Amino acid sequence: MYEIPAIIGTVAAVVAATWIPKQIERTKQFNAAAEPFRNVFNEAIRDIESGDCSDRMILQQEFLRHDDAMRKFVHYLRGRDLKRFNETWNKYQQWYKERVDVSILELIGSEALDINRLSDPAHIAEVSRMRNQQLLKHIQNVLKFAQHK
Repeated sequence: MYEIPAIIGTVAAVVAATWIPKQIERTKQFNAAAEPFRNVFNEAIRDIESGDCSDRMILQQEFLRHDDAMRKFVHYLRGRDLKRFNETWNKYQQWYKERVDVSILELIGSEALDINRLSDPAHIAEVSRMRNQQLLKHIQNVLKFAQHK
């Protein structure tokens, strides 16, 4: 009668003794991979916050580094986190393509929300700040998946 609980307890102890160290090691590996991934975005975030660069300029200078870091980091995500990360990354990548891979006419048109205000420096600055905030939001969404565990 007492053998069944003892067997169950023994099996649970063996499973826990195997599973817990694996989880601890995975967490260490994740954190070791997440830190350089987060760090590669620091320059872009500084540029956004300074307001000295346009989102397009930041993307042109930084996106390939971000993409390279993503390819190294993504292997440490699993299951639902991996799926959600890929969806979020695809949105960031789409933003990059929309902002960088454009003709000169599309670029000029995208720098103003009101075509009648293309020559208004205040409007252009306002749109630039808005685009930088959109870029920052994409970056923040991506970085949510690399938070220290």
